[in-house]
Amino acid sequence: MENRSLAFRYLSDALTMDSSGNYQAAFAKYLQSLHVLTLYLNEMFTSLGFQKMLEKNKEIKQVLCMVHECSDRITVIVDGSKKEITSPVHKINTSIIPTESITNVSTKKFPAFEKLQNDNLALLKRFQWRFERVQDKNAKANLKLELERQLIENDMIAKRKFDEVSFDNFF
Repeated sequence: MENRSLAFRYLSDALTMDSSGNYQAAFAKYLQSLHVLTLYLNEMFTSLGFQKMLEKNKEIKQVLCMVHECSDRITVIVDGSKKEITSPVHKINTSIIPTESITNVSTKKFPAFEKLQNDNLALLKRFQWRFERVQDKNAKANLKLELERQLIENDMIAKRKFDEVSFDNFF
């Protein structure tokens, strides 16, 4: 989990540098993000094994999506052009919102997950509004990465709060 959090920080830094035009520093941060994300997947594989890792399908897909976006941004920087690589960036992927982790927890209501769902819906609406107004494909790619990062961070925070509440109720 530590590597994943570190990758989020690197990715956030890379997006900031990329959007400000500091492509050399952004390039380095994207590479660091890729490295840390692959370490995270490798650690997951070695600690859980292949079959258990496959049970975390959604998490793996989110990490692989981040890897893909980082490699796309690196390719754009290497090409030296302002043209974005053709990828389905035109619509924000709403499947990133972890609704099943919210609804399938149990029949008991958890304020952290309810807040997560409300925050993510508001965040998604804000990003869709911003996404529709942006013309530059680089900016659209950056918005998509930023949205994914924030959704995953929100999910991690809510899970931590849930674990704290569950742990407290255990004793």
